[in-house]
Amino acid sequence: MKGEEAEYIIPLRKVFNNPKTKRSRKAVTAVRRFATKHTHMDKVLISNDLNEIILEKSHHPPRKLEVVFWKDGEILRVYAKGSKELANDKKLKADKEKEKKKKKEEKDKKGKEDAMTDAQKAVKDEEDKKKADKKERERAAEKAAIKRK
Repeated sequence: MKGEEAEYIIPLRKVFNNPKTKRSRKAVTAVRRFATKHTHMDKVLISNDLNEIILEKSHHPPRKLEVVFWKDGEILRVYAKGSKELANDKKLKADKEKEKKKKKEEKDKKGKEDAMTDAQKAVKDEEDKKKADKKERERAAEKAAIKRK
């Protein structure tokens, strides 16, 4: 698995050598083994959608599973291909990354303001005062124009 996401087809034919009562459990362990073997990651989480697909007919899991492996830091998440859970998790991760970027930008702005010397701060304060005075004059002019009409 080179990137952050990969699609696989997991064969579960060996699961059917077990008694009917143990097949679903063995299918879940087979998915975990396959995931660790192909990605070399120890922590594997199986999504609820995939688990429901395996346990749908209890004693008769599917012969093959189409899955998507998705790396989330140290954890490998396994989803059924085309599941809604995968789309939701991707969206949540993108939102978190956007929030981190915003926080970092705000931090950088504060750092730049702190790095300003006293002379630069004084110049900036004067500019802000001039802008405020200009806005007040504009408001006063607008009020005067309204009263004349």
